Amino acid sequence: MRTPKRYNIEGHVHFVTTTCYKRVPIFLYDLCNTSVIEAVEFYRRKHNFNLIGYTIMPDHLHLLIQLHNATKISDIIRDVKHAVAFKILSTLKAGQQAPPYPSSKTNKHKVKLRTTESADGASRTNGLSRGKAGLLALPSNNNILARLRLENPGKRGHRYSIWERGFYDFNIYSEKMLKEKLDYIHMNPVRRGLVGSLGDWRYSSFRNYFLDDHSVITVDKIEL
Repeated sequence: MRTPKRYNIEGHVHFVTTTCYKRVPIFLYDLCNTSVIEAVEFYRRKHNFNLIGYTIMPDHLHLLIQLHNATKISDIIRDVKHAVAFKILSTLKAGQQAPPYPSSKTNKHKVKLRTTESADGASRTNGLSRGKAGLLALPSNNNILARLRLENPGKRGHRYSIWERGFYDFNIYSEKMLKEKLDYIHMNPVRRGLVGSLGDWRYSSFRNYFLDDHSVITVDKIEL
C-alpha cells in the first residue's frame, strides 16, 4: 500500500490516529494505557512538541500534536509506538498480569463502562465478560500474545505486534478545524458506548480541558 505524503510544517497541528494490531483491545489494560502516557511524555520532552489533546481508545490512539522544530511527525509516532510495544510485549512475555480496566463499582478513577447482560445471564462489557468482583475478565497473557502474533515473522525475527503498520495523519491548519478534531476525539468513548459521560473516560484530554484534571498527563491546552 502506498505511504501517504506527510507535511511537516512548523506550527501545524497533526491529527494522528494509530490502530492496534488486528484491533485487539489491548488498551483495556490499565498498564498498557500507562505505557502510552509514559512514552508520549518522554518523547514530548525529547522532540519538543505540544500535546494539544489525546484519547486512548481500547483498540486505537488519537493524538493532536503540534511541531516546533524540524522533527518529523513520522519520527515521533515511530518512537512512541516502538516504546509502547516494547514495554507491553516485555510485560506479557514475562508473564506479568496487567491489571484489568476497573468497573464503575470498583474504580477509583470513576470510569463507568456500560454493561449488558447476555442470554445466559453473564454480565458483559464491550464484548468482554466480567468476573465476580466486577472487573473485566480479560484473556490470559498467553491468549493475548496469541492474538498479537504475526502471521509471518517480521524483520529481526519479531513474532508479535502491538500496532498495525503506519498511522493516519491529517494536518490541521485552522482554529475551527482544530476544535472540531478535539471535540471528535473527546466524543469517541461516548460514541462507542464505552461510557455515558465524556468526563467518565479517564484517558482523554477532556478531563484536562473541562475537569481541570491533570493527574494522567498535562496537555498544552488551547483556548476553547
